Amino acid sequence: EMHDGLALYILGFVAGGFLSGFLSGLFNLGGIVRIPILLFLFYIFGFSDSILMHLAIGTSLALSLPSSAINFYKEYKTWKSDDERSHISAFVKGWLLVVVLGIIAGLAIVRYLPDDLLIWVFILALLFLAIQVFILRDSYSLAERFSNGITMAFAAFITGLVSTVTGLSGVLTRSVLRAFAYPWEATYAAAGSGILISVLGTLGYMVNGLWISGEPPFT
Repeated sequence: EMHDGLALYILGFVAGGFLSGFLSGLFNLGGIVRIPILLFLFYIFGFSDSILMHLAIGTSLALSLPSSAINFYKEYKTWKSDDERSHISAFVKGWLLVVVLGIIAGLAIVRYLPDDLLIWVFILALLFLAIQVFILRDSYSLAERFSNGITMAFAAFITGLVSTVTGLSGVLTRSVLRAFAYPWEATYAAAGSGILISVLGTLGYMVNGLWISGEPPFT
């Protein structure tokens, strides 16, 4: 029975990994697909309800490491041939610096946030993305760029924090910057944010998991 249970456990996650990888690659959705699938798998395998979302987010960030690294490398090569790279780089560097602060803040508070709250934050983030992609598209901007550095820093900090507690990696950066009429900067900043959130987020969730019980085997 123990071997049957282990086989079912492994088979479930292999199937879930294949499905999430296929859908993520097909639609470029990443954590939007992975997290609900992981949440369902952790639930049916009987892990503690109090940490299901934390497990799903941390696992999703770890799984996003290869794709984030590949995307970053691809965009870096594109950036090297971009005639506007000097102007774009100044903005992107400033954005990423503040995003790191948001990531750190997110990792500091996420262990104290209940799963129900994380699920609602995730749903609201998805709603924001859905409205922009399917309703507003590229024809609408909340504002014509940030009015000053403080506004930009606030947006970058909140984006880094929310990305970390939802596991959505660089997709929120892309959407936020497009909403503020930064179409070119959004692509490069999303690639940079994606790798930072994946690496720092994975490490942070691993450290946070050291003091909890009810996590899956081998974690």
